[in-house]
Amino acid sequence: MSATNLFAGTEGLPSPVAHPYHAAARMTGRYRYIDFQRSLGGGAAAVSARLLSQEPERDATGRIVRLRTARPSFTPREIARLFQPYVSQRFLDQFKTVAPLAAYLVLFQLLFLRQLVQDSWLITGGLLAVILGLMFFMEGLKLGLMPFGTVIGATLPRKSSHCCWESASPSPSLPSAH
Repeated sequence: MSATNLFAGTEGLPSPVAHPYHAAARMTGRYRYIDFQRSLGGGAAAVSARLLSQEPERDATGRIVRLRTARPSFTPREIARLFQPYVSQRFLDQFKTVAPLAAYLVLFQLLFLRQLVQDSWLITGGLLAVILGLMFFMEGLKLGLMPFGTVIGATLPRKSSHCCWESASPSPSLPSAH
């Protein structure tokens, strides 16, 4: 199978074999999907910083007086596409945490108590609320509490070494090291 047969129907697209990564594709006739995505640009749109900022206002001497920045406008669909990978990963992490516990409780009720799960929609909504709550809680910990703890952890040993170990007189309860 040649590289040209592999890409039948891709006329008008950039040639994937022209990229330096694709020497292996020419030699073996095989082409990895990620290399194909790279040759197409991967579907990622690049935005130049020049498009987001305007020319600064200058005074008579040429010094910058004020920077004017254009406020980018995004459609709700673009905002959703920006947040989707981030939120879906956080949601999936919490789902992996909650799902085994929920499955255990359902199986316990069905097998040992021999009762059907009543109000399953209510329980599903509650589990969804738990997952979302954990997602926001963990994000708050990462953004708010963890940096605070890192600063305290870096500062506290320095402060404690100065205040506790360099006292002028030895403590009467501890024997002297002479």
